[in-house]
Amino acid sequence: MRVDPTGAYSFGVTVEPQLGVADSGDLATDLQELLERIGLAAREENTVLLLAVDELQEATAPDLASLNMALHNLGQSISPVPVLFVGAGLPSLPAVLADATSYAERLYDYRRIGLLDETATTTALVVPVQSNGAEWSEGALNEAVDATGGYPYFIQAYGSYIWAARATNLISLDDVEIGVESARAEVDRGLYQSRWERSSPTQQAFMAAMALDAGDPSAMSELVVRLGKKSTTDISVNRRDLIRSGLIYMPQRGSVAFTVPGMHDFITRQEA
Repeated sequence: MRVDPTGAYSFGVTVEPQLGVADSGDLATDLQELLERIGLAAREENTVLLLAVDELQEATAPDLASLNMALHNLGQSISPVPVLFVGAGLPSLPAVLADATSYAERLYDYRRIGLLDETATTTALVVPVQSNGAEWSEGALNEAVDATGGYPYFIQAYGSYIWAARATNLISLDDVEIGVESARAEVDRGLYQSRWERSSPTQQAFMAAMALDAGDPSAMSELVVRLGKKSTTDISVNRRDLIRSGLIYMPQRGSVAFTVPGMHDFITRQEA
């Protein structure tokens, strides 16, 4: 216990560190050793360790490099331990992982989830409503499905606000319009606003030029013209930084697209 002249006090415990496993201070080495030991224990128990990480694109480059190295080394073993890793993130994630270590392109099995189709979106909206003793009018359901665009977060947010706005147990078109308008304000704050505000003015100009394509991929050659530049080299830095920030990605060579559906609509409303 320590007491300073003002009378404030603090408590602490001092112990000598015990050297062991996964405490070298090097994340790649320590992570590999940790997963090896846990994997061996899992094998003895005839089970498997599953490590799942969401929003993986938000990790720092050094942390991703350490993760890639640890998983790569584990996979090189003659008898790999039963450890599975699943990472989820925005469409920019493959590029972010490859920037951390080039061999990440071959290290992982990438599966693109994408948007829900009309049938799956309809099911996601209908089943919870019916299970609570309510129904959709045909026009209301069609409008809600169209409004979500199949994006799971929109289905959750719009569905919740539409449910709260309903006047009766038959959800009407008016209920949908009120709910969607209320949900859009939440989506703007929680999904778009922070992404927009953390971008520099030149990055915002880049994305505003992309927004003119109404959500379709934007050709870099066309963005050069819209931004009044001479070549793609003049805007490559903004493209690179926006990809690293997880705001855009390259669906194919020579084009870029927003990672989050509806970003173009938010930007258009901001520019209006």
